[in-house]
Amino acid sequence: MYIDGCSTGQFSDLPVTALKLSLGIHNRKARDKERSWLELGWIPQVRKESARGKKMFQQSGHLESLNVTVIDGEGDSADEIEEEEEEDEDGVVKAQDFHTMLSVILESFVELQRTGMLWNLKYKGKLYHSTELVIFVPYVKCDTEEADLLCGKYLTRTINVKHICRYCHCPTNEADDPRAKYPPKSQPAI
Repeated sequence: MYIDGCSTGQFSDLPVTALKLSLGIHNRKARDKERSWLELGWIPQVRKESARGKKMFQQSGHLESLNVTVIDGEGDSADEIEEEEEEDEDGVVKAQDFHTMLSVILESFVELQRTGMLWNLKYKGKLYHSTELVIFVPYVKCDTEEADLLCGKYLTRTINVKHICRYCHCPTNEADDPRAKYPPKSQPAI
Protein backbone atom coordinates (compact mmCIF):
# COMPACT_ATOMS: atom_id res chain seq x y z
CA MET A 1 0.00 0.00 0.00
CA TYR A 2 1.02 3.56 -0.68
CA ILE A 3 -0.42 6.73 0.87
CA ASP A 4 0.49 10.14 -0.51
CA GLY A 5 -1.06 13.58 -0.30
CA CYS A 6 -1.49 15.87 -3.27
CA SER A 7 -3.03 19.25 -4.01
CA THR A 8 -6.03 19.70 -6.27
CA GLY A 9 -4.60 22.74 -8.02
CA GLN A 10 -1.93 25.41 -7.94
CA PHE A 11 -4.07 27.98 -6.13
CA SER A 12 -6.35 25.51 -4.36
CA ASP A 13 -6.26 24.89 -0.65
CA LEU A 14 -8.05 21.53 -0.87
CA PRO A 15 -5.45 18.77 -0.44
CA VAL A 16 -6.45 15.12 -0.79
CA THR A 17 -4.63 11.94 0.12
CA ALA A 18 -4.61 8.93 -2.19
CA LEU A 19 -4.53 5.33 -0.95
CA LYS A 20 -3.06 3.01 -3.59
CA LEU A 21 -2.30 -0.70 -3.77
CA SER A 22 0.03 -2.81 -5.88
CA LEU A 23 0.72 -6.53 -5.71
CA GLY A 24 4.13 -7.63 -4.50
CA ILE A 25 4.28 -10.35 -7.16
CA HIS A 26 5.22 -7.66 -9.70
CA ASN A 27 8.88 -6.84 -10.22
CA ARG A 28 10.25 -3.34 -9.66
CA LYS A 29 9.98 -2.42 -13.35
CA ALA A 30 6.28 -3.30 -13.39
CA ARG A 31 5.55 -1.53 -10.07
CA ASP A 32 7.07 1.68 -11.44
CA LYS A 33 4.31 1.83 -14.06
CA GLU A 34 1.11 3.68 -13.25
CA ARG A 35 -1.10 0.83 -14.47
CA SER A 36 0.26 -1.47 -11.73
CA TRP A 37 -1.29 0.64 -9.00
CA LEU A 38 -4.96 0.54 -8.03
CA GLU A 39 -6.45 3.58 -6.34
CA LEU A 40 -8.51 2.27 -3.44
CA GLY A 41 -9.78 5.69 -2.41
CA TRP A 42 -9.17 9.35 -1.72
CA ILE A 43 -9.19 11.02 1.68
CA PRO A 44 -10.03 14.73 1.76
CA GLN A 45 -8.59 16.94 4.45
CA VAL A 46 -11.38 17.90 6.82
CA ARG A 47 -11.06 21.45 8.05
CA LYS A 48 -13.07 22.93 10.85
CA GLU A 49 -13.32 26.64 10.33
CA SER A 50 -15.66 29.05 12.00
CA ALA A 51 -18.51 29.82 9.64
CA ARG A 52 -19.33 33.38 8.58
CA GLY A 53 -22.96 32.73 9.48
CA LYS A 54 -22.07 31.97 13.11
CA LYS A 55 -20.10 35.20 13.38
CA MET A 56 -22.97 37.21 11.90
CA PHE A 57 -25.40 35.53 14.30
CA GLN A 58 -23.22 36.45 17.30
CA GLN A 59 -22.85 40.04 16.08
CA SER A 60 -26.63 40.37 15.79
CA GLY A 61 -26.96 40.40 19.57
CA HIS A 62 -29.81 37.87 19.52
CA LEU A 63 -30.46 36.27 22.92
CA GLU A 64 -29.78 32.78 21.53
CA SER A 65 -26.34 33.91 20.34
CA LEU A 66 -25.43 35.08 23.84
CA ASN A 67 -25.45 31.54 25.27
CA VAL A 68 -23.37 32.03 28.42
CA THR A 69 -22.14 29.25 30.71
CA VAL A 70 -21.12 30.10 34.27
CA ILE A 71 -18.01 28.22 35.43
CA ASP A 72 -16.51 29.06 38.86
CA GLY A 73 -18.43 32.32 38.96
CA GLU A 74 -16.99 33.56 35.65
CA GLY A 75 -19.06 33.76 32.48
CA ASP A 76 -17.59 32.11 29.39
CA SER A 77 -19.53 31.82 26.18
CA ALA A 78 -20.14 28.29 24.92
CA ASP A 79 -18.25 29.18 21.71
CA GLU A 80 -15.12 30.20 23.66
CA ILE A 81 -15.18 26.90 25.56
CA GLU A 82 -15.73 24.99 22.30
CA GLU A 83 -12.79 26.80 20.62
CA GLU A 84 -10.48 25.89 23.51
CA GLU A 85 -11.50 22.23 23.27
CA GLU A 86 -10.94 22.23 19.49
CA GLU A 87 -7.45 23.68 19.92
CA ASP A 88 -6.53 20.97 22.44
CA GLU A 89 -7.93 18.11 20.39
CA ASP A 90 -7.13 19.25 16.83
CA GLY A 91 -4.35 16.70 16.20
CA VAL A 92 -6.35 13.89 17.79
CA VAL A 93 -9.49 14.73 15.80
CA LYS A 94 -7.49 14.95 12.55
CA ALA A 95 -5.99 11.48 13.12
CA GLN A 96 -9.40 10.04 14.07
CA ASP A 97 -10.98 11.48 10.93
CA PHE A 98 -8.14 10.02 8.85
CA HIS A 99 -8.54 6.56 10.43
CA THR A 100 -12.33 6.62 10.09
CA MET A 101 -12.11 7.42 6.37
CA LEU A 102 -9.40 4.74 5.92
CA SER A 103 -11.60 2.14 7.62
CA VAL A 104 -14.43 2.87 5.18
CA ILE A 105 -12.10 2.64 2.17
CA LEU A 106 -10.49 -0.60 3.41
CA GLU A 107 -13.73 -2.33 4.47
CA SER A 108 -14.01 -4.53 1.36
CA PHE A 109 -10.22 -5.02 1.24
CA VAL A 110 -10.25 -6.47 4.78
CA GLU A 111 -12.92 -8.95 3.67
CA LEU A 112 -10.75 -9.93 0.67
CA GLN A 113 -7.79 -10.47 3.00
CA ARG A 114 -9.89 -12.72 5.19
CA THR A 115 -11.25 -14.88 2.37
CA GLY A 116 -8.49 -14.77 -0.25
CA MET A 117 -9.30 -15.05 -3.94
CA LEU A 118 -8.88 -17.43 -6.87
CA TRP A 119 -6.85 -16.14 -9.78
CA ASN A 120 -5.65 -17.48 -13.11
CA LEU A 121 -1.96 -16.65 -12.73
CA LYS A 122 0.26 -16.46 -15.79
CA TYR A 123 3.89 -16.97 -14.77
CA LYS A 124 6.84 -17.44 -17.14
CA GLY A 125 4.54 -18.26 -20.05
CA LYS A 126 2.55 -20.91 -18.16
CA LEU A 127 -1.04 -20.42 -16.96
CA TYR A 128 -1.87 -21.67 -13.45
CA HIS A 129 -5.66 -22.05 -13.15
CA SER A 130 -7.47 -21.17 -9.91
CA THR A 131 -4.40 -20.14 -7.96
CA GLU A 132 -5.38 -18.94 -4.50
CA LEU A 133 -3.95 -15.52 -3.68
CA VAL A 134 -3.76 -14.72 0.01
CA ILE A 135 -3.27 -11.00 0.36
CA PHE A 136 -1.44 -9.40 3.26
CA VAL A 137 0.11 -5.98 3.75
CA PRO A 138 3.61 -6.11 5.26
CA TYR A 139 3.98 -2.31 5.35
CA VAL A 140 2.47 0.93 4.14
CA LYS A 141 4.74 3.26 2.19
CA CYS A 142 3.99 6.93 2.85
CA ASP A 143 5.44 10.38 3.41
CA THR A 144 6.11 11.86 6.84
CA GLU A 145 2.83 13.75 7.29
CA GLU A 146 0.67 10.80 6.25
CA ALA A 147 2.80 8.39 8.33
CA ASP A 148 2.34 10.58 11.39
CA LEU A 149 -1.44 10.54 10.92
CA LEU A 150 -1.42 6.81 10.28
CA CYS A 151 0.38 5.93 13.50
CA GLY A 152 -1.15 8.72 15.60
CA LYS A 153 2.11 10.58 16.20
CA TYR A 154 2.26 14.09 17.65
CA LEU A 155 2.55 16.26 14.57
CA THR A 156 4.30 19.39 15.80
CA ARG A 157 8.08 19.60 15.29
CA THR A 158 8.73 23.25 16.05
CA ILE A 159 11.10 24.72 18.63
CA ASN A 160 8.17 25.22 21.03
CA VAL A 161 7.81 21.47 21.60
CA LYS A 162 9.48 20.45 24.86
CA HIS A 163 10.41 16.89 23.80
CA ILE A 164 10.25 15.56 20.26
CA CYS A 165 10.74 11.94 21.29
CA ARG A 166 7.75 10.07 22.60
CA TYR A 167 9.79 7.58 24.62
CA CYS A 168 12.61 9.59 26.21
CA HIS A 169 13.30 13.01 27.73
CA CYS A 170 15.15 14.36 24.69
CA PRO A 171 14.94 18.18 24.60
CA THR A 172 14.14 19.60 21.16
CA ASN A 173 17.14 21.92 21.14
CA GLU A 174 19.48 18.92 21.76
CA ALA A 175 17.87 16.54 19.25
CA ASP A 176 20.76 16.83 16.77
CA ASP A 177 23.16 14.72 18.91
CA PRO A 178 22.90 11.07 17.73
CA ARG A 179 25.13 9.81 20.58
CA ALA A 180 23.17 11.40 23.40
CA LYS A 181 21.67 9.15 26.09
CA TYR A 182 18.47 10.47 27.64
CA PRO A 183 16.42 8.77 30.37
CA PRO A 184 13.27 7.00 29.15
CA LYS A 185 9.88 8.42 30.03
CA SER A 186 7.65 6.61 32.48
CA GLN A 187 4.22 5.44 31.36
CA PRO A 188 2.42 8.39 33.04
CA ALA A 189 4.87 10.82 31.41
CA ILE A 190 4.06 9.41 27.96
